[in-house]
Amino acid sequence: MANLLSGSVDPLPMPTDGHLIHRLEAANLLGRGGAGFPVGRKWRAVAERANGRAVVLANGAEGEPLSVKDRALMTTRPDLVIDGAVLAADAVGAPDIIFYVGAEHRAAQAALRHRASTNGAPTAGRHWSRTSRAWRWRR
Repeated sequence: MANLLSGSVDPLPMPTDGHLIHRLEAANLLGRGGAGFPVGRKWRAVAERANGRAVVLANGAEGEPLSVKDRALMTTRPDLVIDGAVLAADAVGAPDIIFYVGAEHRAAQAALRHRASTNGAPTAGRHWSRTSRAWRWRR
């Protein structure tokens, strides 16, 4: 437990093609949207139809009134947001990841930018570009 809390734990191995989607299906993980759609089924459908045109969108728009969950996660744990988006993109065959952060959430923007520029970020073969309020990470 001490290693886990100190951050000295080795990263998890990258799942092989289809492995992550299979694990999501086996876990019966449901989406956080109102419909509670099965995540594994959605990811498999995207992977089967993507043909290299899929895009993963990490939406930090904070659309729910009085909610700060997206901003808090992107500000305090940008590594989890980036790692999750990279896993999703690799699993469904998406060459692009777009991180959208509301213009008023400057701390979240700065945290994501900083994390993406550090050596610990999973940046192999990916390049960042920025538009007004979004960053695109392309292979």
